[in-house]
Amino acid sequence: MNRISLDILRGPHPASFAAGHPVQAVRVFADLSLATANGWTSFQAVVVDTGAAVSLLPRRYWAQSTFLSRGRAKVGGVSRRLECLIDATLAEVECLIADGTVTLGPFRAHAYMADSDDVPALLGFAGLLDRLVLHVDVAADEAYIESN
Repeated sequence: MNRISLDILRGPHPASFAAGHPVQAVRVFADLSLATANGWTSFQAVVVDTGAAVSLLPRRYWAQSTFLSRGRAKVGGVSRRLECLIDATLAEVECLIADGTVTLGPFRAHAYMADSDDVPALLGFAGLLDRLVLHVDVAADEAYIESN
């Protein structure tokens, strides 16, 4: 079984601070690389998002990558108002996940390739988290992904 370590970052949650009731935000990060015509992109940090059915990548993450387009989509999170939706291409990508020592993959995964850079980079389930074992223990400051 191969395992990569994930980074746990903590910091103030801006909306709760603004409301006068500070809450600590916790995010878990992995490093992702995408296939290109000549190899792989450099690894870039993505938020491990257990609420995301499909990964979401800003344009700067995928601009040099190769992928198979499956169609256009408008995607969003909490708000489904048209002005809050993101224009993207639903695509199949080949990717790697690593921690600087161990690399997992390649995986064939679905991702929304956003038209802009004004979106977060999110690692979702389709083709990735649904095929791996995710362990997160924030209290022990431990997070990792394993492949079977």
